[in-house]
Amino acid sequence: MRCIAFLALALCSLVPCQAQNLIPNAEFDQGVSGWTPPTFYPNTLLWDPSNSAFGPGGSAILTSPYGVGGSFIRTISPCMSVTPGVTYSWGGQYRFGTAVITDAFLFSLQFTNDPGCTNPVSLTNSPGRSPVQDPPGPWRTLAGPDVTAPPGATGAVVIATMAENIDSELHTLSLDDVYFGPRGTVGPNQAPAIPTLSQAGLYALALGLGAAALWLLRRR
Repeated sequence: MRCIAFLALALCSLVPCQAQNLIPNAEFDQGVSGWTPPTFYPNTLLWDPSNSAFGPGGSAILTSPYGVGGSFIRTISPCMSVTPGVTYSWGGQYRFGTAVITDAFLFSLQFTNDPGCTNPVSLTNSPGRSPVQDPPGPWRTLAGPDVTAPPGATGAVVIATMAENIDSELHTLSLDDVYFGPRGTVGPNQAPAIPTLSQAGLYALALGLGAAALWLLRRR
């Protein structure tokens, strides 16, 4: 019976290594509710209810019918609580809707030390992408590096930024399935990691196999 119990414990440890996404409305199924629109450029954060990175649902669009003078437009996720010393994963899905070669896009992760997530204590950027690297059309994943919340951090936001040059072109970028959570978190609709044994599961499996071998020897 002890052998069976050990083996059962090991099998229970065989679970996908996927943590919980902490971002509310990460899939934009409720429009762009909770996401802060660009401050100085009205009507540049829109909802597209007919287009999603994975299956049915909506997505967010950053857009402007003109450039913004080498500046940028961005949207900020709802504020999320964090624990100092915990390592977090973050990123999301994106696609360029227009092929303006001067455009660029990146995600940023900002830790803060106030309840409203307005007082930054650190900022980490993902790699930057452009329509030259990623032509318009397919959805793509962009992930930032895993980051450990610094001492004093109480909150965090994920920021999506599209940089532009001033011109008469239409600039559009779509966002979907943005994620942030403990290390191992992936997007809401991304496939979970391949099931693996945790360290505790490996120990339990080794003990169970040892107990089974000992039981067989005694039987003989």
